[in-house]
Amino acid sequence: MNKNFSFGVLVVNDIKTNLESVTDSDNSLYTDENKKEKSTYSKYYPIISFILGSFCMFVVLYLTQRIFNEKYVMLIGDGFKTASNIRMCAGNILNGESLYYSFSVCLGSNTSLLLAYDFMSPLNLLYLLFYNADINAVTAAVVILKVGLAALAFQIFSFKCLKAKGITSIIFSLFYGMCAFSLTHGIFNNFWADAVYVLPIVCMGVYFLIQKKKPYFLIIAYAYAFIVNFYTGYMIGVFSFILFFMLLFTIKHGHKKTEIVLKYFLSVVISVLLASFVWMPALFCVINYSGEGFDSFYGITINILDIICCMFWGIVNTEVSLPHIYCGVPCAVLLILFFVNKKIPIRFKISSGIMLAFFVLCFLTTPFYKFIHAVDTPVGYDFRFSFIVSFLICSLACITVNNLSGIKALWIPIICAGFAAFLFAVRIVAGYSNEDLMGNKYITVIMNVILLLSWCVLLVSVIKDKKKSYTVLMVLLVLIEIVSNGFYKCKAYGKLEKRGYDLWDYYMDEVLNENVLDGSDNELYRTVYGIDINENSGSFYGINRIAYFGSNDIPGVRETLQRMGYIVSQHRIHETGTNPVSEMVLGVKNRFFGDDPREMINEIPSSLVKEENDYYISVGYMVNDDLKDLRLDKRNAFENNNMIISSMTGIESVFEPVDVNHVRIFRYGMEIYKVEDQLALVRNDSGVATVDIRMDDYNDYPKYIQFEFEKPADYATTYYVHGVGNYMYTDGENGDLFLTFGNIVKMMKNEDGEYNILIRSYSDDDPVLYLNQINYYELNEDKLQQAYSYLDKEKFRVDNYKNGYVKGSIVVEDDKKLLFVSIPYIKGWKAYVNGNAEEIIPVLNDTFMGLELPGKGEYEIELKFECPWVKQGIAMSLSGMLILGIMYFIDFRIAKTNRSKKEN
Repeated sequence: MNKNFSFGVLVVNDIKTNLESVTDSDNSLYTDENKKEKSTYSKYYPIISFILGSFCMFVVLYLTQRIFNEKYVMLIGDGFKTASNIRMCAGNILNGESLYYSFSVCLGSNTSLLLAYDFMSPLNLLYLLFYNADINAVTAAVVILKVGLAALAFQIFSFKCLKAKGITSIIFSLFYGMCAFSLTHGIFNNFWADAVYVLPIVCMGVYFLIQKKKPYFLIIAYAYAFIVNFYTGYMIGVFSFILFFMLLFTIKHGHKKTEIVLKYFLSVVISVLLASFVWMPALFCVINYSGEGFDSFYGITINILDIICCMFWGIVNTEVSLPHIYCGVPCAVLLILFFVNKKIPIRFKISSGIMLAFFVLCFLTTPFYKFIHAVDTPVGYDFRFSFIVSFLICSLACITVNNLSGIKALWIPIICAGFAAFLFAVRIVAGYSNEDLMGNKYITVIMNVILLLSWCVLLVSVIKDKKKSYTVLMVLLVLIEIVSNGFYKCKAYGKLEKRGYDLWDYYMDEVLNENVLDGSDNELYRTVYGIDINENSGSFYGINRIAYFGSNDIPGVRETLQRMGYIVSQHRIHETGTNPVSEMVLGVKNRFFGDDPREMINEIPSSLVKEENDYYISVGYMVNDDLKDLRLDKRNAFENNNMIISSMTGIESVFEPVDVNHVRIFRYGMEIYKVEDQLALVRNDSGVATVDIRMDDYNDYPKYIQFEFEKPADYATTYYVHGVGNYMYTDGENGDLFLTFGNIVKMMKNEDGEYNILIRSYSDDDPVLYLNQINYYELNEDKLQQAYSYLDKEKFRVDNYKNGYVKGSIVVEDDKKLLFVSIPYIKGWKAYVNGNAEEIIPVLNDTFMGLELPGKGEYEIELKFECPWVKQGIAMSLSGMLILGIMYFIDFRIAKTNRSKKEN
């Protein structure tokens, strides 16, 4: 066995050998002359890797028109949410507002999770430094730099820890860097890319701890990983924990294992302490506000063949969410060669095989998947931990290249031919089964065969000739492969119009500011935008700020709003302009409308039309005490709204049920059956099956309908609603509302003057759909006016506000004693009435805030939000810094004493 053989972050070397002076293997691919050249120019390889990695990402974005294009925009994360959230935090810093709370996010929910996820990366300072610049360009720059940093970090890791020789370290650094792009699955979740460049840094810290017994590098690396993104920091922590013990018991080192283990755990503790100021408030949110809500966990459907396929060129996600472990065609070949290499000791093959097997199980089994995702149950399979597998494969490939002399050249064409046959087989199966399987396009097969053939020739030539010129050709081939792969994948996601595609986009905020809001109204209120070609729902807006019901909203708020008739999906809740009742309750002042998105799917919206809400009151107003005890336990949204208005005002039945004698139902290829306590929609014909529901126009009241489900928000349904009078979350292709959302739908009149709604099914995949019942109601506008007049008399006048702070006054003139404030109730809010602290009461299903006032009179009211656990987190971070300083001081004194003894 070679004395100085390297594996992963392993180096089997002499105890007294210094890290920087480790000699190359006698079986090196390079001659002594090349070794000398490497020692001269290797210091430039990190910057070369960074430049090439950044350049490749830049070329991909440029070729796919993601940058320098005034018409198209980059889609960032969930509908540009990541970039707009970061910019919101940057704006809060500039305006001196809270980073932990925003009236615009989740209708006013705690945003410390947002801070921990999105904002702590140093590269996000670009959003602050270039706050007024095009957010599209800033985001592109952040993505480009993070890919470059990933390449740089892996190059340093491969040189220091893998002992990679010469240009080969650049080759695999580029492959690993571009896995950051693959990880973002074409929509550039740029905050996940932080984990890609952090992982090699953490692994270097593990290496230095084992080899040199120095924990400081690991402490800083761990703390940085936890601060930048505590979620992926957890994943990195799990991998590095496994890696640490694998290395500790398989490599030679000159220190006692017990001492190293103690230092490792001390490093983890100090790192966690240092990062406490970020993860403590985030943990508070997780503990107090995480819940299943409407989220469900789909069964894992991928298999080992999918995992193998997605390692190759051009493979993009289909209907099944697959792992993103593309790390270069040669890496797939070299991974097999690693396990057949005679020079690699069996214990290293076993340890690496165990790590690979663990993550394959994470891909394939729910218990392992939940564990690596911090026991989370996300609704989709984004496989965010796949960058760890890419890192491991690139590391093993790098080691294999440095030990090619231990491989018979015949193995290379055999493996390449085997992979080519596998890809052809996948294509044939996809063709015969007519399913949307991985690798089902001939272009991917042809390109992968070309790449396999090219790498086969190069690798065989390197084994036989050992010429440096081959490494130059390898670099060129790498650049061609990763740029073409990135272009192909990025192009597959299409391009989106810069201003007409999503309400979470910063540009829509810009549209409102420039064209609608003049800035003269400083009152705190909410705005509904009625056009959105993707979400198509009309989201809440705060004044001069984007607002939405996001995936981090409080489950209790989500549940209450759903029972009020709002659209509920597995990620978010949308305000839809559902009805004037809910808009009055929640303080919606304006609505804005433009082109019908069902007719103008890919066009920029026309000039927005502003519509005042006749029933706008305020974000706060006096109501009856009955609201304190209100609990919404029904799915009938009309009755729930009636209960809310009745509790607030005493006025009954604002929504009145419609006599079924006024309803007619026509069936075309679909029947409705009563099955016990449910209704069943049953397709009995192929093609487009339809149920046509019509209602007489027997009075002037607007008509509404609700398809009531026990648990709405099933994306998988093939049943849709046509003819809605308010904009809804729709299927982009058909412009239809998912039937199972269970929200209130406003009916529209047809040409015959009848109110009309169509239920349609376009697929035989779901022959039967069960729902609780169909509710038909009309809005009694006279009673709504009475309720409005009752509540508008005593409203909360907001004099001053900023994120996390509201100050205003109210004059109470009658016997109402409860002030209702339509801001979600979360821990951290404190109330002061005339300067005295008062208890905040959770009201309206324990969802919003209420204040009890003693009686008639004028009151000055302040609401202040202090994010829980922030101060405790800062104190813990300071204690971590103190412990780290003491530990360094002790080591420094010991080292100084030892030097003095040697000198004497």
